[in-house]
Formats: sequence, C-alpha cells, structure tokens
Amino acid sequence: MKQAPSDQDSHALHCPIKNVKSALFVVGAFCVITFASWNGLHKPPEHDSLAQLISVIFVLAMLAQFFVEFTCFRERLLLGIATIHLLTMEVQGFAPSVFSNHLELVKSIKFALVLLGLFVSLTMLIQAVRSPNVKRAGRTPLNS
Repeated sequence: MKQAPSDQDSHALHCPIKNVKSALFVVGAFCVITFASWNGLHKPPEHDSLAQLISVIFVLAMLAQFFVEFTCFRERLLLGIATIHLLTMEVQGFAPSVFSNHLELVKSIKFALVLLGLFVSLTMLIQAVRSPNVKRAGRTPLNS
C-alpha cells in the first residue's frame, strides 16, 4: 500500500525553484494574469455573476491549500499576489463603489503587482533550470 507523501515531500516534488515543469506552469499563469491585467487597464470593471463568485471561492480555497503546502518566501509572495489580484477583481465586480474614486490607481497597482509576480516567477524558472537536480540532455554521470 502506497503511503501519502508528507507536506515536505510534496513541497520538494512540486517546488518551482527545483522543478522546471512547476516553474513553467507558474510563469505561464503569471503571463496570462499579466496579459489580462494589462488588457483591462483602461476598461470599466465588469459586473460579476453569482456562478463566478462560487468559482472564485473555490480558487481561493485552493490558494489557501497552496499557502500551507509551499513554504518558500517567493512561492508565498506569488500566492499572495494572485490572491490580492483575485480579491480586488471580485470586489470591483460586486461592489464597484468601493474603488470608484481611485479605480485607475487600483488597476495600476494591481498591474504593478502582477508584473512583480511575473518577474519573480521568471527568476524561479531560471533557478530551476540552473538547479543541479535537473538532468540535462547528453550528460550522464560518466560523461561529466
């Protein structure tokens, strides 16, 4: 019978600083978030539906689980940026009067945070590629 991995084993397996596939996923996700944030800079906020609110609650629950699993500062910083982006987007959709006076400033700050997240995720990808745990093509322990 297979034993469930502990949180540390799971973190070591999926850490974007050590795992290139995880780092590529994080970079791809922040590229999409950056594009969506840039695309919506000069558009009025959209009103959200109740179905979207339920899906956002589900995503926030997943992000909370990731907060528990991932312990590195950069991972938690990216999760925090994604959470802030998601929450401000939902507040703008359901209660537009909260940010009505400072909407452009809030959008600009969100975009700056997402750009910071993209740069941090790119550094994680670079570090994962440079990691000695990555097996490079054409190099075997006997060739090195």
